[in-house]
Amino acid sequence: MEVAAEVEVRPAEPAATREEPLCWRVHLAVERPGRAALLVAVALGSGALCYSLFGNWVFALASVGVLLAATAEFLFPVSYRLDEAGAEMRCLFGGRKMDWSEVRKAYLVEAGVKLSPLSTRSRLEAYRGVFLRFAGNKDEVLAAVRRHRERL
Repeated sequence: MEVAAEVEVRPAEPAATREEPLCWRVHLAVERPGRAALLVAVALGSGALCYSLFGNWVFALASVGVLLAATAEFLFPVSYRLDEAGAEMRCLFGGRKMDWSEVRKAYLVEAGVKLSPLSTRSRLEAYRGVFLRFAGNKDEVLAAVRRHRERL
């Protein structure tokens, strides 16, 4: 006859209060269809010009691809997420993520908030950090950024 080992039963600890992440999506091409059409026309024109100059479809497709990739944040939907870990921006060709501990400055502009890892403004700022565009949710985004930055 086997004797079962005695197991200590503890009451469940309350789950840590986790805040729901704030998620939203912005699609600038839908907001500005005229500019989107012009941009696609320029990309296709670039491909046609490249093909007429070099006679090579690879170069033509590469020029169209490079232009579309460079303007991906405008042409394709961009998803944003703010949670306890940090801020994240995702687009078709990649994204950026920044932990709240890395944020040194936050700049408010008309279209959104720039979270920067630099303590002072510099030319490098365009290539660093995360820009959070508003989608009719300016107050929610600002409140979430303040709350997460104050928590640290």
